Amino acid sequence: MDVTPFGDMLFAAVSILHVPHASPRKHTGQSKENVADKALKNVYNLFSIEHILQDRFNPPGLMQPSQLFSLFAPGINVDASSARIAASKMPLLTLKGFIDFTAVEVLSDPSKQWGNLQRALKKYRLSQFEGWLDLPRHVLPEYPDARMLQRVRKVSEFAKARDEQFLAATMAEMQLRKQGRQNALDLLDDRRYYY
Repeated sequence: MDVTPFGDMLFAAVSILHVPHASPRKHTGQSKENVADKALKNVYNLFSIEHILQDRFNPPGLMQPSQLFSLFAPGINVDASSARIAASKMPLLTLKGFIDFTAVEVLSDPSKQWGNLQRALKKYRLSQFEGWLDLPRHVLPEYPDARMLQRVRKVSEFAKARDEQFLAATMAEMQLRKQGRQNALDLLDDRRYYY
């Protein structure tokens, strides 16, 4: 799959959190959707792309916490609002955000985005473009915009450094927790070692 520099940034934002044996998600109890929502929100924020945060929709058939409690403790009434599972909010693009996002993509790789826009026009058959056979290639820049590529590169470097810092801090926290658990076990152990 061929992606633009901005697309690379989106994928890197999510993939940095999935390092084997070091995934913060694994140790913080966050769902993969929460991790992805946070990563996508961070990318939108780094590029100053306008978006809103929307509560994640629970698909039909998914049990609510109050329903789950009633299965195991039928006599106990649980208020659904107090038993809410901590869910993240999905970042959704506004119209301005979609335009900004598309502009970053088009200015980063106009040739590829021309093909993507072609396919979108054919698939969705928008009435404003009815009668157009193909999107003329000259409506997009001929070459990638150097300033946009530099902006994407700078934001990518900043995000990578911040993610590496976060990963190092998470690893240090996990090591401290592991050492704390071992220290607690050593205190409770009735065996004594003399050196």
